[in-house]
Amino acid sequence: MAGERISLTAQEQFRARGDEVSTNRPYFQGDVFLDVPMPEFPEARPSGEVVIAFKPTNVILLPHPCGCHSGDQLRPTLTVAPLIEVASTDPISRFDWSGRFDFYPLVDLLDGKSYRAALGEAQSLPSAWLRVEKRLACLSLLGVALLGQKLLKHLARMPEEEDKLMDYYQEVWSDALVWEAWRESRHTAEGYAAWKKADQEIAGLGNVKPETVLASRTGNLIRHLLGEHARDEATAE
Repeated sequence: MAGERISLTAQEQFRARGDEVSTNRPYFQGDVFLDVPMPEFPEARPSGEVVIAFKPTNVILLPHPCGCHSGDQLRPTLTVAPLIEVASTDPISRFDWSGRFDFYPLVDLLDGKSYRAALGEAQSLPSAWLRVEKRLACLSLLGVALLGQKLLKHLARMPEEEDKLMDYYQEVWSDALVWEAWRESRHTAEGYAAWKKADQEIAGLGNVKPETVLASRTGNLIRHLLGEHARDEATAE
């Protein structure tokens, strides 16, 4: 059962880290960004105008991909949670689901160090502050499902099994893979939303609307966009 999971390797949790992260990958739930300005609020309630300082902070992106994008464009604001470094001996660095639903562990994220995302300290910031060249990591499908599970537990104390969450995320995960191939082949994010809704002649599929076969024929769509250079991402996690 998902509720009994207590550990996860970095290879299981992440799709890519560091130089492995493609700049063509659309922003996705669970992406990690470095040096994002986050406000430091005073502890005392202000009685008037105050000066707020901003501190460069490593963060994790929290919204579902549909909450990150409107069509082909990033939404103007995105919600993120700050990352806190933890000692390797700290049990919160493992997936201990018995409590602390406000933390999401990130195993061996950076230079062998583990972190936890402080979900209870989430804030919405201008999306332009999350720079693509500062994206450090992207989660695997399993990692995204576990983040979704943590968010459900933190916000609503709602239990959910990870296999059901992985099924739930499968279509939008496949959509992101195909959109990544679109961006790689077209060198732009624009036009993808219209393309996937229109009839296309796809090898092996005939005349189809790509959005109707995103999850079931991901590989065909990627090969259509990238040709002989296509990666086999049909089942990539």
